[in-house]
Amino acid sequence: MARIFICYSRKNAEDINLLIHDIEELGHRVWYDQELSGGQSWWDHVLEEIRRCNIFVFALSQDSLNSYACKLEREYAGALGKTIFPVATKNDYSLYSLTPDLLKLQVINYNQRDIDTAIKLAKSLCNISFTDTLPDPLPTPPDMPLPLVTYIYNKLESPSTLSNEDQSTLLIDLKKSLGHSDTAIDATNLINKFRKRKDLSGSVAAELDDVIASDAYREIREKAHSQHKGTTAGGTPSFSMTYKSILFWIILYLTMITTIAMADSDPFEVRLFMFILGASIFFGSITGSLFTLTKKYLYLALVGAFIGFVFSLIIFSGASSLLTLAIVYGIPGGIIMMGVLLRLIERN
Repeated sequence: MARIFICYSRKNAEDINLLIHDIEELGHRVWYDQELSGGQSWWDHVLEEIRRCNIFVFALSQDSLNSYACKLEREYAGALGKTIFPVATKNDYSLYSLTPDLLKLQVINYNQRDIDTAIKLAKSLCNISFTDTLPDPLPTPPDMPLPLVTYIYNKLESPSTLSNEDQSTLLIDLKKSLGHSDTAIDATNLINKFRKRKDLSGSVAAELDDVIASDAYREIREKAHSQHKGTTAGGTPSFSMTYKSILFWIILYLTMITTIAMADSDPFEVRLFMFILGASIFFGSITGSLFTLTKKYLYLALVGAFIGFVFSLIIFSGASSLLTLAIVYGIPGGIIMMGVLLRLIERN
């Protein structure tokens, strides 16, 4: 029976465990890096197991296609002349994302684990021809994989001129990184850095411009700006920011109402000023909160303050007493306050 190396993405560990179980049930010896830690010794062990294996099973999924470590392992296995056997554990990838070496191979679809797929897997493994002979000299082993964005950064920081092939590869890797939430923000920064290089070919520069002009790129930049300002992705206020804002508005609202109710001895002008100021801040902060108080929407907070100013003047001029004034202002103000608080809590 064969000695089999499983190349997979850890994001698909549950599916991989099922595949490993089925292969071992067929009598094959399986190795995968389940229990090894990271670092150079881990990577050296992985490469040694690739050299020792008879069949290199590539657990095909979009995650494994996007994994830089999986890419290095597959390329090294190919350089060693190992038999590469792709098994699709998920049906979430596109044919356009397959590399040329994978397009040449027959893929076993194993995302539906049933008797038919198990039989196909068993027959395929039995019919695969392999050799234990390694090339002499051995190909240069790949360096320990760094995160893809780190690899791209190091490439872009290099003073040497990037070839057209290198530029195209970096562009493909950046587009992949842009499509993942974990690396999307870093990818936008690297795209900007890439675009500033003076050795760019015209075609790569044009593609970078298209990426920068895309809606996806702009959305990621806006999310990065929101996170930098203390909000979560999508512009929703963060937990701490939301409840600090709620506490501030409650205190401001109660202070304003108390000032109005207890201002009988104050001059008319003082009461008028306090009411106008309080209403302006109150309505302005409400308007700003609905748009997360980002710089882009600060003008809406100013509009809200102006509306509050005018609204308070209208209410004050028509009120026959301070009690009427407090009721007329307090009822709609309280309703608006509750609506804003409920909306913020729901969005958080």
